[in-house]
Amino acid sequence: IAVVLVIQTLLFLQLHCLKHTKIGVWRIMSIQFLIEFLGVRLKLVVLERKNRTISDNMWVLS
Repeated sequence: IAVVLVIQTLLFLQLHCLKHTKIGVWRIMSIQFLIEFLGVRLKLVVLERKNRTISDNMWVLS
């Protein structure tokens, strides 16, 4: 019975660790995703501003 309990606890611990590492990986992935997403947003904003200044200049020229 003791051996069975030991095996059960080991299996439980393994599963527990797997869950935690999965969560950890998911967290890292989500952080990377957030950084990339924010980077894309910033790029879009910068591009918008550039376009706006170009169109403003065109308007001034015309």
